[in-house]
Amino acid sequence: MDNIFEKIANNGIAGIAMQQQWNELKLAVANHNVIPVVGPNMQIAPVSTPLGVTCNAQKVLLNELAKYLGLSNTPTSFSELLYDNTLPRGYDQRCIYAQLTQLFQGDTSTLLQPHPALVKLLNTKHFPFVITTCFTPLVENVMREVWGDKLRVRIFNNDPKNLDDLVSETDIDSPTVYYMFGKAANPRTGSFVVTDGDMLSFCSSWLDEIRRPRNLINMLQDRYLLMLGTDYSDWLCRFVLHSMKPNKRTGMLAGTANEDKLLHFLRRMDNFIQEDPEQVINQLCEQIESESDQLHASTALNMDVFISYSRRDSDVAEALYKALTKHGLTVWLDKQALKPGNDFMREIKRSIASAKFFIPILSHSVIAERNESHPYRIEWEVAATHNLSLGRDFIIPLAEEGFDFYSASVPESLNKHNASIYNKNALNLDAFAETVKTMLDELK
Repeated sequence: MDNIFEKIANNGIAGIAMQQQWNELKLAVANHNVIPVVGPNMQIAPVSTPLGVTCNAQKVLLNELAKYLGLSNTPTSFSELLYDNTLPRGYDQRCIYAQLTQLFQGDTSTLLQPHPALVKLLNTKHFPFVITTCFTPLVENVMREVWGDKLRVRIFNNDPKNLDDLVSETDIDSPTVYYMFGKAANPRTGSFVVTDGDMLSFCSSWLDEIRRPRNLINMLQDRYLLMLGTDYSDWLCRFVLHSMKPNKRTGMLAGTANEDKLLHFLRRMDNFIQEDPEQVINQLCEQIESESDQLHASTALNMDVFISYSRRDSDVAEALYKALTKHGLTVWLDKQALKPGNDFMREIKRSIASAKFFIPILSHSVIAERNESHPYRIEWEVAATHNLSLGRDFIIPLAEEGFDFYSASVPESLNKHNASIYNKNALNLDAFAETVKTMLDELK
C-alpha cells in the first residue's frame, strides 16, 4: 500500500502549516485578542540616510544628530556615537537625552512622517491597545488621531517609585499606547532607552518581579502579540519576548532582518514568522475590510451605551434598545452583539470599557435572582471599576418602579448613582433615551 502522506509535497505541508497560522491570527483579530507591538522599523515612512533607506525613526534622528555634531563618520547607534573621538568637547550622554526630549516638545512632522501601513492598521480600530518599543511619539500621534481624547498614554520609565502599570483588566481593552522602553519626555539620563546600557537596564527591570509592570504582563499571557518591525539582534529579541511573555509563545514576529539563530528559536517556540511587516498589515486590513460586518458585529467597540440586564427583562432591554437607537445612539445589547464562538465574557468586558455610558436595568427580577450567579453582576463590577478610572458619570441605572436596592443586593458602586424609574405596565422609555442623548452630547 502506498503511503498516503507521500501525495502531499513538502511545499504542500508548509502551505498547510502556514494557512493554519494565518487562520489563528485571523481568529485572534476577530476576537479582538491581538496586541500590536510596534518596533523601530515600522515607525516612519521610508527615509534615505547615508546607511540606506530606513523606516527607523531612531536611525534618522541618529543621522541628523551626527550631522549636527559634525562627525566625519556615520554611527550605527547612539552608543557608537558617544565613543566617537571627534565629538565636541563636553558633549556626553546627558546631552542626548536633553536634546531628544526638547526635540519632541516641538513639531517634528517635517522630518518624521508615520509609516502609511501603521496608519492603515491603527485606523481599523481593531487594536485599541498598542505597545511601542521606541521613545519617539509617532505611534502615540497616530493613535490620538484615531481615538482622540479617549487615548491613554502609559510609560514604563524604569523607575520603581513611579511604576505605570495597568489597574484593571478593562485597561488593556481601552485605547492606550504603552511605551515599553520609555518616552523622550524626560531629560533624565536613562529615563528612556537610547544606549545599549539603557536597553540592558530596562530589560532587567522587565524581568524583575518588583520593578516590572506585573498586571500588564499577566494580562498579556493570553493575548496574541503581533510584533511589527522589531528587528532586534538575536539575544535582544529573546530578552524582549521573554520580558513580555515568559516561557510562552508570542504570536507573530514580522521583521526584515531576523538572524538565522533567532528564526530557529522562534520556530521552536511555535511562533509565526514573516519577513515583511507591511505585507502582513495589508493582508490583515484586507481581511478586516472584507469581513467588516462580521468583525464589527462580534464586538462593539466605541459604542455610546452598554445595556446590562437580566434575561427575564429581555422585553425591557429591547424596548430600551429601540428607544436609544431611535435617537441615533449606538447601543451594545448582547442579542445583537454576541455571535457564536465569541469569548463572551472578554467581549463584554471590552465593550463596557469602550462604551460611553453603562445602563443597568434594575428590576424585580434582579431581586428574585439576588442569591444566584448571573453575568450582569459581573458586568456591574466591571462597570464600577471602569467608572473609577473615568472621573465622570458613567453608570446610569434604570430601575423598575418600587425597586428595592437593598433587597436586590445591589453594590454601593451602583446604588450611589441616581436611578431613572420606569413602569413595566406602561413602558415608555423615550424621555429616558432623550436624557441619555443629552448627556452624550455634553461629552462631545
